Amino acid sequence: MNVILFGNGFNLLSRDCPSWHELLTNISNKDQAPILDGIPPTLQYEQVYLAPHASFSTLSEGEEETKLKEAVKRRLSTVKTNEFYERLLTLGVTTFLRKCYR
Repeated sequence: MNVILFGNGFNLLSRDCPSWHELLTNISNKDQAPILDGIPPTLQYEQVYLAPHASFSTLSEGEEETKLKEAVKRRLSTVKTNEFYERLLTLGVTTFLRKCYR
């Protein structure tokens, strides 16, 4: 079986695709940007979600995360795909594993 493990690097090759830090900074309170500096991408989402002064903290617990996920989805849905995804499909690989931060 041929398997490829890939991560967010392919997305970053797309035009106008923000880094995880930029994305979370743009959809959260702007004063959180310094808080995210120096935190690994795997923890930045939690930092935005759990911050007591976050715009998401005014909702109930379940609604908070849903609203944050929807904001991420809206922003990423505007990013166009790139040729590298098409190249992956031509490699004859049957299994693709995506590295997820969450």
